[in-house]
Amino acid sequence: MRLIYRWINEGSGTRIRWGLTWLRAPVPPGATVQLPLNLTAPPRPGRYRLTYALLRLNGTEYEPPPFKARQDRWPGESIRVTYAVVVR
Repeated sequence: MRLIYRWINEGSGTRIRWGLTWLRAPVPPGATVQLPLNLTAPPRPGRYRLTYALLRLNGTEYEPPPFKARQDRWPGESIRVTYAVVVR
């Protein structure tokens, strides 16, 4: 499993930036973990959605959808949390 994050432009619905980080060990039910994550804001001011999700890889190389595609769910994505963010 990996933790994935992505910035989506609120107006166009297109992905601006994304990143993945591995979960370093199994996480038992009810347990918590802390993951280091360097998060860089989009390069232009505006309204964005910042989404965090868990992504299950099936032993193949992962290729995200094209940048200009509308981004809602990605293949293998499960639990997801989204925040509305204004970049100034």
